Amino acid sequence: MGSSDLPARTCLLSVVLPVLDGAATLPCCLAALRASSLRDFEIVAVDDGSTDASARILEESGVDVLLRNPVPAGCFAARNQGARAASGQVLLFVDADVEVAPDTLAKVWNYCGQKSGDAIIGLYALEHPHANIASRYKNAWIRWSYLRHGDEVDWFFTAVGAVRRQVWERTGGFAETFDRTTGGGDLDFGRRLRQAGVVVRLDKTLAVVHRRRFSVGSLLANDFQRARGWAALGLSRLGMTASARSGLANVSPGFVASVALAGVVAALGALCLFWSEATPAALVAAAVYLFVSRDFPMWAASTVSPGFAVRCAALQFLDHLACGFGVLAAMAESMVSLT
Repeated sequence: MGSSDLPARTCLLSVVLPVLDGAATLPCCLAALRASSLRDFEIVAVDDGSTDASARILEESGVDVLLRNPVPAGCFAARNQGARAASGQVLLFVDADVEVAPDTLAKVWNYCGQKSGDAIIGLYALEHPHANIASRYKNAWIRWSYLRHGDEVDWFFTAVGAVRRQVWERTGGFAETFDRTTGGGDLDFGRRLRQAGVVVRLDKTLAVVHRRRFSVGSLLANDFQRARGWAALGLSRLGMTASARSGLANVSPGFVASVALAGVVAALGALCLFWSEATPAALVAAAVYLFVSRDFPMWAASTVSPGFAVRCAALQFLDHLACGFGVLAAMAESMVSLT
């Protein structure tokens, strides 16, 4: 269905759902939306060039509006497409790999509709359908990093984030130059909302289940690319010094310090293989790293279990290294672009 075929009626809330090869998680996502306690809403789905069964699943599910791109236009372009085709007073952006709670849509409408709040985002629930450590680590880390912040933030969360239609129109929607791999479009949108005087509220009770599965390899590759994209954004728009000092979205200055220290530990550890006198310095660096990066493993120990925290700490070190390489890649690319 194209935008010219839209029904004339309006509804309270439009769920904008971009999909690219989401067949594995899409049925659970749609079923959760259909179970919402708020009934006056529509689902506007954008099949962004999927090559799996996503289009068939969307058709058979009876979504209210289905837009199709023959080739991928990009996740942020797809979100803008869906928002333009939506008829709701409030636009709720949801990813195809999340399951909303029965009261998610009602909470969003209560804040953005009844209370006239401008924008609201949620976070991931601790619950996760996959038991492997990479999936649980990534999910838990994102939840923990959001819980550390106050009720007002300067970023947007496209997994579960809503804005009033007038706000989305006034701020121009998402910048479509950002891609799915490196991300940054949600961070850019949040910063532009803040510059326009829009308050983005983080509701820590607005939790959704994230169904994405990571292996260790895919986790490290994902975070390398995200670090590369976010560092490039910091270099081009905010300045790397300011970004490191204030953090970017849920990435705190402590995380930046941990990434740098992980690189030092790895370098000194490699040096110890050839020069034993570097061992004391390596041990000191490791101790400093463990101290600086202790907060997440301590939270994991108290929230889940000590065993989970130990596995998280080991994976966190590898993740910090991957992020460090991502930052170095962004810096190298920035230097090349200046020459």
